[in-house]
Amino acid sequence: MSSPGRSQILAKPGSLGLIDLNEKTIADLILVRVLVQDRTTTTKLAVDLGLSPGVIHPVFEDLRARKLLDVHGLVADDYVFSLTQEGRTHALHRYDRCSYSSIAPVSLQRYRDVVAMQQPRLQVSPEMVRRSFADLVLSDSMLDQIGPAFAGQRSIFLYGPTGTGKTSIAERLIRMYTDAIVVPHSVELDNQIITVFDPTIHEPLPTQPPHLDPRWVACRRPLVITGGELEASMLQLRRDPQSGIYSAPLQMRANNGILMIDDFGRQLMPAEAMLNRWIVPLEKRIDYLALDYGMSFYIPFELLIVFSTNLEPRKLGDDAFFRRIQNKVYVGPMEPHQFDEVALRMAKELSISMGFDHLDTLQEICLRRGNNVLRACYPRDLLRLVRSIWDYEGCDQHLSREVLERAAELYFTIDSGPHIDSVLTAV
Repeated sequence: MSSPGRSQILAKPGSLGLIDLNEKTIADLILVRVLVQDRTTTTKLAVDLGLSPGVIHPVFEDLRARKLLDVHGLVADDYVFSLTQEGRTHALHRYDRCSYSSIAPVSLQRYRDVVAMQQPRLQVSPEMVRRSFADLVLSDSMLDQIGPAFAGQRSIFLYGPTGTGKTSIAERLIRMYTDAIVVPHSVELDNQIITVFDPTIHEPLPTQPPHLDPRWVACRRPLVITGGELEASMLQLRRDPQSGIYSAPLQMRANNGILMIDDFGRQLMPAEAMLNRWIVPLEKRIDYLALDYGMSFYIPFELLIVFSTNLEPRKLGDDAFFRRIQNKVYVGPMEPHQFDEVALRMAKELSISMGFDHLDTLQEICLRRGNNVLRACYPRDLLRLVRSIWDYEGCDQHLSREVLERAAELYFTIDSGPHIDSVLTAV
């Protein structure tokens, strides 16, 4: 965040001539804010809207000259004022269309410029990758696929059987970003407000840069995760009919970060529709959105999109789509020594004493009950069940084949065939 051009763009505008918003937008914000507060001062208004006095005062004087504001007096050179009856009529008209009255937005063009400036410039190294994934048990060959895939900053397709760690890998990609970005509270277009900053997604830095325009929040790069709940409407602008305020779609909130689509192919929207939705953004690095009344515009698509699936790729898309996803990483079952390492780490985390004989037993049970495959999720899930059994029964916490078999009985489903048919018939 130290380049001169960027520093100048992100500095708080000191006058109306330097801000990227038109005067009408600022006037509307002032009127609605005063309507909400009933009575305020110029200093408080500047703080509430994140604007400097040099921006507020000219607009304030214009609204006062138009008899939309009623000044009640001065407190230490600070005007105290409220709306006139005519001002209230104007404010209500704006409020009915859009009730936004918080920190002032940035213009769409300013948003585009800043997102473009914040493209990551990383020197990805084997050491960086291994440090970021140190808490996972991954082979060197797997890490050496993840590193170059991430370095390209285009898109990544993680595929393989369920329970092999694809989601865990995707979640840790964000660790390889070590820099900060800025995210706007909201964006203005055609006098409409689109909220972007989301405290459930964006993590602000503990200390904000002192000269940063308050309309921006300095944050860590975001990681947005969506799964089977994803539907088409979540990738479009959504206008709240009560407030008239638009909410940014997931990909806009994820800009300059990572958007992970987990369980790809199991969304509410058909896989083909999902694929078609991403073709243009992946190719052109821009995405097109539309306001409720049909006005279309583009936003940057400067993010790393990660698809994760346990379905066969050929069932999800054609060659045209997969050409646009240059990085395909297969995440398969674990090797026995990796499986043991995961089990030992999980046992330590759960304060379970585990010896070599227990490791052999756990592997044998998982191979037998899990179709002769060792998955990364098995040690974690089974040892958690062991802990639950002990907690339930209040018994001595001694690991044995018996308790591991009980955990497996809870965890694994019964294979189809005569055995399960007889069980269901008996029930």
